[in-house]
Amino acid sequence: MKNQFFLFASALVIVACTKPQPVGLTDTDKEQIHNEIMELTTQWAVDNSDKDAAAASEFWADSPEMCHAENGIFFTNRDSVYAYLKNFYLNTDTMQVEWTERVITPLTSNIALMKGFFHFRAVFKSGDVFEGEPAFTGVFVRKEGKWALLQGHESFAMQ
Repeated sequence: MKNQFFLFASALVIVACTKPQPVGLTDTDKEQIHNEIMELTTQWAVDNSDKDAAAASEFWADSPEMCHAENGIFFTNRDSVYAYLKNFYLNTDTMQVEWTERVITPLTSNIALMKGFFHFRAVFKSGDVFEGEPAFTGVFVRKEGKWALLQGHESFAMQ
């Protein structure tokens, strides 16, 4: 399992750091995919800012291939993301999430890559504040007309 993840992570880094050429996509196709991923990721930020764990977890694919890594925590299915978010938001008074950069690269009509940064600020019920601007990379897939994150990674530099 570690070897499979390492191979996937290595491939994702190589793909994210190069400029792949979309296969058989017109400029109109690329623009539509870009807009759809922008809408999806914007809604994800809104859902997190609203502390809506159920809606926010819809961002991730409901698939056995789904995997997301966040600062050393691995989520292997949508339910694990939901449980984590629900618990996190039970302990917060407010949450703010806003994208600061998004670069979307459509690969096919049903696969797209995104890299970027977002800013978050969580104020816990204790009064403590947790704030950062993680880097984000992701592979999005479209199934039955709906985009979702299949493989993703978030991390931020430790201060």
